[in-house]
Amino acid sequence: MPYTGAERQARYLAKHPEKVKATNARYRAANREKLNAAATRWYAKNPERVKAYVARYRAENSDKVKAARARWRTENPEYGASWRAENSDIVAATASIGNAGRRYPDCLCEGITWRDVLSFYTEARRLTRETGEPHEVDHIIALANGGLHRPDNLQVLTKAENLLKGNS
Repeated sequence: MPYTGAERQARYLAKHPEKVKATNARYRAANREKLNAAATRWYAKNPERVKAYVARYRAENSDKVKAARARWRTENPEYGASWRAENSDIVAATASIGNAGRRYPDCLCEGITWRDVLSFYTEARRLTRETGEPHEVDHIIALANGGLHRPDNLQVLTKAENLLKGNS
């Protein structure tokens, strides 16, 4: 019985893996722009599949992802510092979720991200800049008292007002 095309190809690949690898590498080098354009089109047409793949990869390879990020930060310290300075609101919003979750694990709603609380940190920074008086993001019902870290439990207060309020 004759082999099908797929079977013949699989046998050839098994028999000559280095030759196939070299041929594929030459093709990719000669057609880099064409392949990149095709990949870009595919990513644009399939954003949900890309998002699902990235999420799955990060979940399955969290140690690799953390190591790669740490390595990049070490190799690019000037970018990290300048980015943090230019995006202090995002840094504060991200830190607020991490800090709240570490201190009060039950205070975070499922699926909350820094984007959900960013507007409060942006407003606090803006008011601080414009008035010269420090402003902070406050939990209306304190996390220590069972409040949740979500937008409908946040408000912007002056630092003095926040200190007077305490954990009430």
